[in-house]
Amino acid sequence: MKKYLSLIVLIVFVLSIALSGCGQKSTDTSQAEQPKETPKQQIPKEIKLSLPWSTTEILEPHVWTWGTIYAKMGIFEGLTKLDKDFKAVTANAKSWEHNADYTVWTFHLRDDLKWSDGTPLTAYDYEYSWKRAVNPATAAEYGKGTSFITGVPLLNAEEILRGEKDPDTLGVKALDERTLEVRLAKPWPMMDVSAADPWAVPVPKHIIEKYGKEWVAQDKIVSNGPYKVKSYELGVNLVLEPNPYYYGKVNLDKVEVIKLDSEILPYKNGDINVATANQADMEMIEKDSELKSQMQFYKTGVVYFMALMQSENDILQKNPKVRQAIAMSINKDIIANDIMKGTVRPGLSMVPEIFAPWGTEIGLKYNPEKARELMKEAGFPDGKGFPELTIMVAGNPGARELAIADMIEKGTGIKTKIVNYDWAKFVDERDNKIWPKDQIGYWISGAGTPVYHYSGYFRTIGVLGKELLSPEKYKEYLKIKDDKSIDPQKKSKMLTDFIEQNTTPEAKRYLELRKAGLDASDPAEQERILKEAGALREELAVYIPIDWENAVKLMKPYIKGYVGDPIRLGAPPLYFNDITIQE
Repeated sequence: MKKYLSLIVLIVFVLSIALSGCGQKSTDTSQAEQPKETPKQQIPKEIKLSLPWSTTEILEPHVWTWGTIYAKMGIFEGLTKLDKDFKAVTANAKSWEHNADYTVWTFHLRDDLKWSDGTPLTAYDYEYSWKRAVNPATAAEYGKGTSFITGVPLLNAEEILRGEKDPDTLGVKALDERTLEVRLAKPWPMMDVSAADPWAVPVPKHIIEKYGKEWVAQDKIVSNGPYKVKSYELGVNLVLEPNPYYYGKVNLDKVEVIKLDSEILPYKNGDINVATANQADMEMIEKDSELKSQMQFYKTGVVYFMALMQSENDILQKNPKVRQAIAMSINKDIIANDIMKGTVRPGLSMVPEIFAPWGTEIGLKYNPEKARELMKEAGFPDGKGFPELTIMVAGNPGARELAIADMIEKGTGIKTKIVNYDWAKFVDERDNKIWPKDQIGYWISGAGTPVYHYSGYFRTIGVLGKELLSPEKYKEYLKIKDDKSIDPQKKSKMLTDFIEQNTTPEAKRYLELRKAGLDASDPAEQERILKEAGALREELAVYIPIDWENAVKLMKPYIKGYVGDPIRLGAPPLYFNDITIQE
């Protein structure tokens, strides 16, 4: 018995040692095989997006193509650039000042400016570049138009563009390597903003003199912005990389611009990380929670508006109360929010609020009750006795245009129809024709301004006057306009003088205010006068704003700092280098 007990004790002892060893080994193994923490994958500091891009685009800042805009986005940089509020901030210039009446500006350049090939960049490069920009031979060499289109009154610029003076007479002069003096033909309080225009960037004289017009080829181009060209193929893509000689921080390692006809699917597939959506995409985006969370709206300065059409029947010209009733019948909130799904904002005047907050105050408000009163006061209660109204559009009318016609008919009682033409026919009707007695109405289109300032909505848009000429006087106007024997520059002044002499007293008052405002040397006085002019324009209802356009973007969550360019189609990046990539 003792023998068996001794054997059992021995077996237990051996097993306990074995198990103890196994247990220790198991603990060591579990510690050794503990999973290591996987490093967080970094997001590439890149943006890839689609922008308008064709085989005719070139990266030449002094001729007008979409390539000119891309050049300004970050390949080249001017004396100033714009912040998110579209105010001028320092860029190649570290400071600037002006005289009392804003006709002489002095810009002081940074000390550390270089071209992307390492060559020093000086104020003399700016003097050369601005003279080249206004030289008509520059754009003519490429068979394109000049990019100097923003109306900046550089001294002698107009005469140079007409070929009447030498480019060397332009009001720009390098006083030394770091100081540029700019002289203007009249006050220009926004010269610091204009210095950020595409035409105002410098171009490399040493490269242009070596290669001529071929200097913009991908293997030759030299620039001064935060990015330089790595490669580009016309109409296909453009790839940018950091410029090692840029004075400041470069936020992205790569920028790629491509051309896509449709952007939503490539965005979902990760082929691009910024996409532009249109109204037709909105329903699909609303149903996709991920896409909806990545949707952002950018306000633009494009105004969609109605404008009075000239006719042998001047009943609209003679009845401002009817025009006001038409304006007050249009519910812009419904158009913006229900029909256009937020792709536009209610157009409360011809001056968008992004450039002037008072743009929301001066327009005629939606008021169908008041519209009916005005129709009655005008002698056309519920539209009785008033001829059918025609609305002319380019292309096929959409839900927005159909709603406008319906609102006018319901608000005023005036029977309203839509006619549509292709773009060429639309422009010809709008600019060169007078409708017969049985056709009256408005045309509808959109327009923006080439400048980042509210004054642009008085310089180039809604220059009221010819629309209120009598039918007989408008025919005389068209005759002068069509006379090819008159020098184009002289003709422009003749037409302006003709309108001022023959339009209505109310339109004359508007034109007087417009001129006084645009010529004012004090910014506060300019704003006061142009606000008054804008309110008068709204009251006359020759131009009836419908909406202010938005750009709808889809953007990956890691993209930060994007600022949309409000005066360009689809609000492309104001500057590539505003954008950062955040984990």
